[in-house]
Amino acid sequence: MEQREGQIKNQQEPLITEEKIKEYYPVKEGNKITLIRFDEIVDLSAGNNFVFLTDVTGKEYVVDSTLADLEQKFPEEFIRIHKSTVVNKNLIHEVKKLGNGRFDLVMKCEKGRVVSCSKSYNEKIRDLIDF
Repeated sequence: MEQREGQIKNQQEPLITEEKIKEYYPVKEGNKITLIRFDEIVDLSAGNNFVFLTDVTGKEYVVDSTLADLEQKFPEEFIRIHKSTVVNKNLIHEVKKLGNGRFDLVMKCEKGRVVSCSKSYNEKIRDLIDF
């Protein structure tokens, strides 16, 4: 009987506490909401009137918000590198300097995601990687 009471008590404890919920971003998927940890979000990109969120597995989610709104809501680890792209600076794996003065960022993602930085945001990347 005691074992069953312990199981019931454990089932009633919330998996995500009110404090922990701040570490997640909710994404609508059909009739459910998926919580994605901020440290597992690789980037946010805008295109074709949609904003897409990509996680570390390479899965993309459509987000019902503008890139500018998300940039304000997301933690400081997220930096804009292009007018249509915001990346998680903690998930930058490699920086490739291109001949035209721009950078490509190889992100820590199962699918080897590469995002381009526009020239107007190059200074942020230089400051970030110290060169």
